Amino acid sequence: MEDPESGYGFMSVYCGDALQCVCKSLKKFSTYSFRVSASNAHGVSKFSAVSVFKTSPSAPGTPSVPRLDGRPHPRSVNIIWDSPTDTGGSPVSSYRVEVDDGKGGVFREGYSGSENSCCILDLQPGRSYRCRVSATSAGGVGQWSKISTVTTRPVAPDGPPAPFLAKGQKAKADSMTLHWKPPDCTGGSKITNYIVQMAERGKSGFTDIYSGRDTSFVVNSLQPGRSYRFRVKAKNLVGYGPWSDASLATTSAAVPDRPEPPIHHCRSPYHVLIEWQVRATRIC
Repeated sequence: MEDPESGYGFMSVYCGDALQCVCKSLKKFSTYSFRVSASNAHGVSKFSAVSVFKTSPSAPGTPSVPRLDGRPHPRSVNIIWDSPTDTGGSPVSSYRVEVDDGKGGVFREGYSGSENSCCILDLQPGRSYRCRVSATSAGGVGQWSKISTVTTRPVAPDGPPAPFLAKGQKAKADSMTLHWKPPDCTGGSKITNYIVQMAERGKSGFTDIYSGRDTSFVVNSLQPGRSYRFRVKAKNLVGYGPWSDASLATTSAAVPDRPEPPIHHCRSPYHVLIEWQVRATRIC
């Protein structure tokens, strides 16, 4: 047998009376040359013509653990990895990268190609994703690498739904209890504060009336029978998001304030004119 890469020429690998032999410890996906001669009591024959054979490749080993390449983005990350040290005897033809859903769920394909890096798209802000990579060659598909975790960058939250009165609750003449819900997308970071603003209907300019972590607030010192607009915005680690749509709520009517004391005017010995004024402090 001859291993062209060794440079030693043909070397004896078998001597016996069988018509076959097994050659072991050969290299994967490598070319070897073989020839055979026969002998008897009268001597040794010339060697046969040379036959050339190539061993099969095996599946490649595992690539390195995938790692973040550069800064993460809110909805995508760039990852990179090293080729396996054992290619199985044939060049790596492609890689496959898989990521989970960011909630510990099943893996899905994020990339398939020949490069040692890729950009994973369609991710959610501020979420941690598990990822893994495998290599493929002529010898088959290798094992998955160890799993790594990459985290996308959070963003400011979306605007919450508009503030509302709880079902079954009615506004009072001088107060009402507002409720609101967290935004559908928190931006990948915990909500740390809300700001609620109010404006009387027909007037421009909103005024802050609440700042805190609660999702309800009692608005006091309102006027009866008037309509007010309310809006809310949420804050996370990144900052405040946009305002919600404004909602409209109207206080109920109230018992009017008592009138001013009556004033009388004598018009004759037999009759008097009584007048009184309505206080303007409460509108019904």
